[in-house]
Amino acid sequence: MTNSLRKKMILCGTALLLALPCTAFSQISISKDDFLAMKGRSFGIELSTTDNVAVNVGTANNQLQMWDFTAITIDSPFVSSFDWLDPAQTPAASEFTDANLVLRIRNTVEGIEGSFYSYLNVQDNAVVALGSAISIPDTTLIEKETERFTLLPVQFGMTWSDTSVVSTSFPPFFSTTDSTISYSAIDAWGQVKLPGGTFDCLRISTVDTSWSISNFNGVVTIDTTTLISYNWISKVDLLVAQIESQENETNLNFTDASTFMRATQAPTTSVEDQPGDAILPTTFDLAQNFPNPFNPETQIRYSVGTAGPVELAIFDLQGRLINTLVDQDMSAGSHSIAWDGTDAMGAKVASGRYIYRLKANGVVKSKMMVMVK
Repeated sequence: MTNSLRKKMILCGTALLLALPCTAFSQISISKDDFLAMKGRSFGIELSTTDNVAVNVGTANNQLQMWDFTAITIDSPFVSSFDWLDPAQTPAASEFTDANLVLRIRNTVEGIEGSFYSYLNVQDNAVVALGSAISIPDTTLIEKETERFTLLPVQFGMTWSDTSVVSTSFPPFFSTTDSTISYSAIDAWGQVKLPGGTFDCLRISTVDTSWSISNFNGVVTIDTTTLISYNWISKVDLLVAQIESQENETNLNFTDASTFMRATQAPTTSVEDQPGDAILPTTFDLAQNFPNPFNPETQIRYSVGTAGPVELAIFDLQGRLINTLVDQDMSAGSHSIAWDGTDAMGAKVASGRYIYRLKANGVVKSKMMVMVK
């Protein structure tokens, strides 16, 4: 999963609900009980899929502000269903034993039905993201991490910071170290106006600075990225809107956003399970690609128990088809194929995480790989 997409999903994963319009503003304090009260609720959200959205994020100060997001036009919106669940209702519960709240995001992209799960540990003094799972038919992909979304209780004037370092090494070919420093603050308060009403909110501002140092066969590459994000949270509704800057933005009052998200409908208390969320057994094998991460090429090994049609395809984390490597009858046994990091038109794909999916003999298996540049 790309860093930007991962953060969007985790930010969504801390809460998203609409309630009745608010009246006069009163100072907000959001507690552990407010977060855990979300279980069993379901609601809608729309997220812009374009790269440029004109916004007014306001300023950091201790004065009443009004953020009017009703007039923002969302071109090609990503409209989804969001459900708050008890961890026991999810396919990766055994991998996140400390989780006490889960957000499921359900959607169908390019014909693929899938669910994204954000696993949270809501503590007395903080909300901590433990990781995520992506469930597509017959397969669940898991990514573990620890990242604070906010301290609790949420109140104006709070500040905190987090540092994460992830290192990967495949001697003697490849090594990488990804480091991120996040500075967050509850830096403004006021009212957010949405198509569904007006809401008393606090604003969480976060500045993420990330460094990626890669060594591929002796060639060292250093990439630095800065992202600014704002989240508006309310007492009962929690997160009602979210905005993220363009990469390497330095102006805290930026007007050009790469992402805009807002709640679209009132919540319900009915959460139904969706087919395909569980992991089904398979009768063949799909190995982890090697090297992983990779650049410029990686090998994918797989085996099938009986002869017949086989499909091996690459998808991005939104479920869009990137390339089809195999689509033909194959003999029983072990096979291997290389992917050079290109799409179906032969163009190089961007750095990030991709899913490769094997279909054969009526069953499906998927794994995740990382392309670096």
